[in-house]
Amino acid sequence: MLLGQLAALAGAVGWAAGGVAIKTVSSSFSAVQISAVGYWVATVIMVLLVVATGSLDEFAGMPFQSMAWLAGAGVLYTFSDLAFVRLLALGAVGWTFVTTTSLFILFSLLSGVLILGDDMTVVAYIGAAAIVAGIYLINRSGTGALEPWRGLRLRLGISVGVAFVWAAALLMTDVGVEDADPFGAALWLAAVPAAFYVGFAAVSRRARISGAHSRDLRRLLAAALFFGATVLAWTAALKLETAGIAAILTSSSPLFAVVFAALFLRERLNRWSMLGVALCLAGIGFVLSG
Repeated sequence: MLLGQLAALAGAVGWAAGGVAIKTVSSSFSAVQISAVGYWVATVIMVLLVVATGSLDEFAGMPFQSMAWLAGAGVLYTFSDLAFVRLLALGAVGWTFVTTTSLFILFSLLSGVLILGDDMTVVAYIGAAAIVAGIYLINRSGTGALEPWRGLRLRLGISVGVAFVWAAALLMTDVGVEDADPFGAALWLAAVPAAFYVGFAAVSRRARISGAHSRDLRRLLAAALFFGATVLAWTAALKLETAGIAAILTSSSPLFAVVFAALFLRERLNRWSMLGVALCLAGIGFVLSG
């Protein structure tokens, strides 16, 4: 359905916009604070959505096995998203989105073949090769941004780790949603990290926010709302469209991230990095269509 496709694209735009918003407040708030607020807002949105759609009974009656798989995925998302937020703070938004998302698609493809026994087409092989070549070109001479790129190996290592954990969480989510309502599943995925940060805030000051400038607070709230809207849009896309189409359209987020980073953060790419971005985006398209 067209509405489902638009929802998936809205999720991609929201995820990219949230990344740019996170970058603007990364010097004022820690990755823990940013992630905590994001998941708290997302949980509130999903609770309201579950109640509004009458899915509360389905949520309460979710099979234990589904809850266990989704809770496990939520734990993985907690730490991988925390690392991703830290990665956004350390480096360029465009590089972070393109590299991490491309590796995530690649790892998801490989895990499907090796673990789930999925068939891999020739088109998918071409896409995987394009992603590897694109990542090499992007990192060939740094990000190509105006600022010098330092600690590239560390950032690339974090990106690989985040993408790998995302792929593992995706497998767990895929199993968990088989017998679960999509809205209830999304609530579980948001609530588990949110509960972790509530507990963390209770024993540590690192997740507490105090003494921040009102402008930074507004930007932090904007980033959290973008994240919450992304969760909402992704859930709506799963409800209205097939999972494959939703995944393809949502994976276009690096394209929007590169554009937003250039417009609002003045990030620039050299010719090799631009070619690398193009190869990664083409590779994502080939893999998902194959």
